[in-house]
Amino acid sequence: MAVVRIGLRQAVNDGIIPTYPLRGVKLPTVTHDKVLALTREEATRFLASVHNPKHHNLYWVALYTGLRRSELLGLRINDIDVKNKTLTVNQTVLNVGGNIVISQTTKNKSSHRTISIDDQTLQVIRNQEKIIFKERMAAMNYENNNLLFARPDGRPYDPKYISRRTKAYGRKSGMPEAFSFHTLRHTHATLLVKAGVHFKVIQYRLGHATFAQTMDTYSHITPAMESSVVDKLRDLI
Repeated sequence: MAVVRIGLRQAVNDGIIPTYPLRGVKLPTVTHDKVLALTREEATRFLASVHNPKHHNLYWVALYTGLRRSELLGLRINDIDVKNKTLTVNQTVLNVGGNIVISQTTKNKSSHRTISIDDQTLQVIRNQEKIIFKERMAAMNYENNNLLFARPDGRPYDPKYISRRTKAYGRKSGMPEAFSFHTLRHTHATLLVKAGVHFKVIQYRLGHATFAQTMDTYSHITPAMESSVVDKLRDLI
């Protein structure tokens, strides 16, 4: 729209059109819906409702990393750096026309990233690796894609199946109706904002293409934090 305005103004200056046709025209206000995020208590209650160990581990890692559903399902065991306590997003799992495919691409350039993980999350990942190893030994025709989160036969999960299970667990634990797998990602980001983590760091962890995207999505949280500023100001000087 900005380019159109500049072009029309230049057309007036060049005498191509007599008057600026957009004078008095106001652009509609762009509104951003608030994202649904869980409180710490709600997140704990949700995890407690998931008794399937593999699902529990998946949701734990989602809450503590903020990875997208497709990124988590595409996460490989060799993407985990135990020594440096990091994980790297290299690929995704997608449902393309009913076919489950492992894609070597990510949503955008920024989505390919390496993020740090805490000790407890690293332990959850190590526990998940043990589950995968046992399934690999037990299956007759195991399809080894080296996925951290996979079906018992090694094939990737259908993202839609994971979404359905998430909604079911959400209903079981009394989550809001709008609760979905993406809520776990929003919860991760929201808790980071409330903890005072810089938005640029959050942008990187989430793999957002732009800083503006992160600000637009989570800036509604900051007014609630404004009241704490006064106390901090007293200690500045």
